[in-house]
Amino acid sequence: MTQSKDAVPPCPESNTDLRQQLHQLVDQIADWCEICNSRFFSFEKQLLGKVWLLGRLFIALFLLARQQRLHDPQQKYPGCWRFPDLVPRTLRRLFGQVRYQRDYWVRRWSKGGFHPLDEELGLTRDGFSPLVISLACRLSTYLSFPDLSLRWQRN
Repeated sequence: MTQSKDAVPPCPESNTDLRQQLHQLVDQIADWCEICNSRFFSFEKQLLGKVWLLGRLFIALFLLARQQRLHDPQQKYPGCWRFPDLVPRTLRRLFGQVRYQRDYWVRRWSKGGFHPLDEELGLTRDGFSPLVISLACRLSTYLSFPDLSLRWQRN
């Protein structure tokens, strides 16, 4: 539990390792709750960081399991070839950043390629999760654009 909220853990290797980390972390948090002598505000603030780490581990497990289910050696996309190595990516989530790896397929007769996992999950190229994008869009609707433009013109 020494990782900060902003630390990006490495790409997970296996479901078993991730599940073991999750169980250990839950036990550590429960033990800490039983011995913590802080005032409630301090306790709650510290707990939030621990829960965010737990959230990142659950998201990493979800992404790893989905990639494993999606990765079928017999899977073929017409006119494409599979890049031999998995390609790592950092996904910026509400809980913080999560690293994961996924397949990359290259189109033979045109430029570019695609990541089947990202397409299946509805993840965009910018690296932000749909929830983070939604929250940012909702926040922007609360801003008064005429007021902002007047402030910029005055400066």
